[in-house]
Amino acid sequence: MLSSCAQTSSSVENSMDDLNPEISIKINMLCKNILYEYSEMQNLEDIVYSLIEDIGSVIRNRQKEFVKAMIHVSLDSTSTSRTEAGKIFAELLVYIHKNAGEVLSLFDVIGGFDEILKNWSDYLIDYPQFLDYISTIFVPLFTETFEIDDLRNSCISVCPDNSSILFIKILQTINSSLKEPHYMTEEIGGIIWMCNKWKMSDYFPFEKFLSVKHVNTYFKNDEVGSFILSLTFYNKMIMFDNRYVSYILRNWIHENISEEIIEYPQFMCALTISILMILRQNFSDNIEVYLSTWYFIKYYRKKTVSKYKMSDRELQCLYGIEIMYAVMEYPKGVILTLFNYLHKNNLVSLETFNLLKKEHKTKVCYGKELETNIMFIAELDSFLSTFSLDSSNSKT
Repeated sequence: MLSSCAQTSSSVENSMDDLNPEISIKINMLCKNILYEYSEMQNLEDIVYSLIEDIGSVIRNRQKEFVKAMIHVSLDSTSTSRTEAGKIFAELLVYIHKNAGEVLSLFDVIGGFDEILKNWSDYLIDYPQFLDYISTIFVPLFTETFEIDDLRNSCISVCPDNSSILFIKILQTINSSLKEPHYMTEEIGGIIWMCNKWKMSDYFPFEKFLSVKHVNTYFKNDEVGSFILSLTFYNKMIMFDNRYVSYILRNWIHENISEEIIEYPQFMCALTISILMILRQNFSDNIEVYLSTWYFIKYYRKKTVSKYKMSDRELQCLYGIEIMYAVMEYPKGVILTLFNYLHKNNLVSLETFNLLKKEHKTKVCYGKELETNIMFIAELDSFLSTFSLDSSNSKT
């Protein structure tokens, strides 16, 4: 079974002050050894034995203390060990013991993390890279077990400021692991995956979890940036009366979102995602009200948009539709309704629709062909075919 090891640093020993100091030291020593042996042998059964069966184990029936100690000792270890700690939590959360049943509960993991995070400022003194360290532990949990609301509940004590920073950092870490991080993808870390994560949490509002000031500070012009921005818009739009959403949102964006972010074409992708998140339940009734926001944001900054072509912004609208088409599980009739509205109201030109089709064919933006791409392109072809027919009829 698990062997003894050297004593951990004093900062770790003194952190579990709700236990007898001698017991705290023993728990930390054991957890340091658990990390080492798991990295060598992947011996999950030994960890389960220590938590559930071993009468002499210092961590038996002390699951939350185990979580806290594992986080503590991993902070003093390597990046690999921190990843291993997250993997251990993820595996134990789904492990069912033949006699005891649940080995580690979601409550234990959430509670353990929150007790660590409430001392955020103190940890930053001892660990200047605390944000990077704690994010590394969260990543395996978030990709394998946690949903977004689980992550939020783990950060209750640091909402909304530090929770915003942590959430953005976790997503950026996951997204950076993609082989093609700039391609829209259904793989873990891609924007469709992020939106599906939010869907699994029933689209809960983020106003107490995600701070607007940190969106501006930590925004990057990538998939994570588009996703975070879309959540920010959604938080505000659900608070507005439908009749005034365009006017209020325009003023709110002007007052709260930086000029640089508004200028990015990806801004339009984020706005599109947030609109379709709102429309997902009452699509037909509210389409005119919410899609009108596309118009004002397209031309709202028109005079200052100099780095990018308007077609770039229009393309981002279409990318946002494709993302939500996958998240909404390919609803019938929605894509053609959206395309017709955008074209009819001069929000997206026919040239941009054709450009999107061309980019799909050359795979400039999408990497490999996924089911989402194939189904979306079929809808796009159907839309464009109507113009081919009109052109043929006019010639005859």
